[in-house]
Amino acid sequence: MTDTTEAHNTHAERWTSMDKAAIELIREWMAEGPVRHTMKDCAQVLNCSYPRIRAQFRYAYSPLTLGDFTKLCDYFGKDPFEAWLEVSSKASRMDGDDKKASEITLRANVFKALSETINATGLSSHAE
Repeated sequence: MTDTTEAHNTHAERWTSMDKAAIELIREWMAEGPVRHTMKDCAQVLNCSYPRIRAQFRYAYSPLTLGDFTKLCDYFGKDPFEAWLEVSSKASRMDGDDKKASEITLRANVFKALSETINATGLSSHAE
């Protein structure tokens, strides 16, 4: 019989730098603003148990799904696309690829500036 510690450690091997960067970004969001958010808040948003989310924040359970990440983006008022670019940049830094991280950050900034310009001018890519 496998003990639970050993079982959790086998999940940790599945965690990529992208998975870890997503958790690190969510940690940053939790600390932002006047209201401090907790892992319990995240568990409630994801409709999962507190022990599960706590384990995920320790990289000891299966990583967040893309759907879970998107739900947390919505909860924290973040654009999922921009958040994913930030995760990708963080992951590149974790992997020691600062050049790639800088390129991703530059692309994210260009995308954000274009989006803001489109929104400010009322232009839309959708046909009316």
